[in-house]
Amino acid sequence: METSLLAIGLVVVSSITGAIGGFLFKLASKNLSFNIPKLIKNLPLISGFVLFGLSALVYIFALRHGSLNTLYPLSSLTYIWSTIMAKKFLKEKINLYKWMGILLIVLGSALIVS
Repeated sequence: METSLLAIGLVVVSSITGAIGGFLFKLASKNLSFNIPKLIKNLPLISGFVLFGLSALVYIFALRHGSLNTLYPLSSLTYIWSTIMAKKFLKEKINLYKWMGILLIVLGSALIVS
């Protein structure tokens, strides 16, 4: 099956949406309580679930228009978006090895798509 540019774009969107969902889970973890009313009021937690679900739906739609062996490795782009958000918004330290890993993900993704 030929993988369309639409499918590749959708996987990129899915990876960004999934990374934002994970970021919101990190924010939600600060106030996490296993008390049901508090869980329902934890807006980052609920938003993270919604975005994770949306990410999955977009990814499934992408799979209709492309090969799994091309699209699945592209979902690793989520790690790149997560790392960028962690550095920018959470002020987490990113060492040289992590940046090198990100470079390898970018290069590998480019090789898979080409």
